[in-house]
Amino acid sequence: MPDQSDQRKEGGARHPLDRERTLEPEGTEAPPLWLWIVIFSVAFFGAYYMGAYMGDFSADPHYMYRDRVASVAEETEVVAVDGAQVYTQRCQTCHQADGEGVAGVFPPLNQATQWVTGPEGRPIRILLHGLGGELNVRGETYNGQMPAFGQLNDEEIAAVLTHVRQSWDNDASEITADQVAAVRDAETDRTDPWRAEELLTEERSTVPGAASGSADEPAADE
Repeated sequence: MPDQSDQRKEGGARHPLDRERTLEPEGTEAPPLWLWIVIFSVAFFGAYYMGAYMGDFSADPHYMYRDRVASVAEETEVVAVDGAQVYTQRCQTCHQADGEGVAGVFPPLNQATQWVTGPEGRPIRILLHGLGGELNVRGETYNGQMPAFGQLNDEEIAAVLTHVRQSWDNDASEITADQVAAVRDAETDRTDPWRAEELLTEERSTVPGAASGSADEPAADE
């Protein structure tokens, strides 16, 4: 007859009444206190961060910093356009780095007194609308077509013309963006390139609104 110790071994060393007792489901234990602290801390920080940096949930990302952005924009300095750089990119291929152009093909800009260093309105119109037909520069006749550069803004045109008028052997006054804007506004209906004879008139040589005779008319190029 087996003893009680053998029966306990066969029953997994547990009393028969213990085996019938209902066990608590696993995983229902309450989380430890430290975990609750972590969860609530993360939730609180997330809510605070979103409220402080999400612009009041506005579609405008600068809603919370409108004044700050405006002040930064006001303090930003306007960078002057580099006329020499514009010349290199737009003009140098034809008129060359020394402004002497290509004989018989592209006229020189250096010492081209009648077309470059003369009245401001003349070179402004040439850049805005282009130039075609016969043109006498420094005693040589050219017959070509200069493209318009009206796609440049007023500051770029003013900068490149000032660069040309004050480079090499040229020594003329600067041209301002306001002068370019005045000519552009006055010639809004112009679509064709200018002809030399048109630009030799006083109306097409000057800047609208400028005092008459503000620029001396140089002698014709020889």
